[in-house]
Amino acid sequence: MTHRKTTMSILAAASAVTAATAVAAPATGSSAPAGGTMLLTINGNLHTIGGDGTGLRPITSGGGISDAAYSPDGRRIAYTKNVAGTPTIFVMPAAGGSSARLYPGENPSWSPDGTKLTFGRELANGNEHIYTAPARAGAAARRILAGNVDGGAGCYYLGYRDPKWSPTGNAIAVTKLCDDDHFVYSTVLARPTGGLIAGKSWGGYEASFNNAGTAIAAVDWDWAFSEQDVFRVNINATRATYLTTYQANVSYDDPVWSPNDAKIGARRTNDVDGAAIYDLVTFSSRDGSGQRTLLRGSATYRIVPRDWKAS
Repeated sequence: MTHRKTTMSILAAASAVTAATAVAAPATGSSAPAGGTMLLTINGNLHTIGGDGTGLRPITSGGGISDAAYSPDGRRIAYTKNVAGTPTIFVMPAAGGSSARLYPGENPSWSPDGTKLTFGRELANGNEHIYTAPARAGAAARRILAGNVDGGAGCYYLGYRDPKWSPTGNAIAVTKLCDDDHFVYSTVLARPTGGLIAGKSWGGYEASFNNAGTAIAAVDWDWAFSEQDVFRVNINATRATYLTTYQANVSYDDPVWSPNDAKIGARRTNDVDGAAIYDLVTFSSRDGSGQRTLLRGSATYRIVPRDWKAS
């Protein structure tokens, strides 16, 4: 049995430390991979691979990294790693090397000028907030969205996570969690100075802006089939185009855009006899056609795409 989704309405105190063991940088003068460079985590370590699936290279070997993003100039990587049980943001050179510990937080995303980060932070009381802060050690953070475990805005529980700064700089896409008998995820836009932008809300989560800042790719949970699919929506529209379609025991998530916005990279999860297998795939950002497997994973080789830069 197949179920195809095509287009639908969408409503809705720090110091420099070595946090991840660095792997030696490639020799000076090595050529950039064709199709740009994708940033991955594989079993909690940073790797890069060409957008054409060639040139897989490890950057770290210490493990424990959960998410990461390139700076706009591609020279730095911000990532999250637990420190004594607290998710903490670090920055390191993109080619490898020592990391600078910044502040508590997770899911960092850079401002277009590379001077600030936006990130999520869960407090001890369970509240999930969104912040911005200068991308330097010990910088003071500014809260721009406040969650509330006691509810608000028609929710028994209200939280925000997974921020992504628009390349245009005027908005941050955020996943909103609303518990109203069951969790409902939606993608909303926030102002970098604080507060939500009215009329900008869609279904889904894990949103990622294209490089033009005109569209997002996000993930939708199919309650009927318990699978995830990736869709694309223009930020001035309410109708989405699904780029992946229902397949039994197959899900797609963690979308990233290619440098020219023509493709989406994503993780494809195949559930085989209860063992999840994670593959790296790409497909057209227009209609999902031309799906290609760049790197095959396994139940013990867990691949997650994090970002994609031009070189």
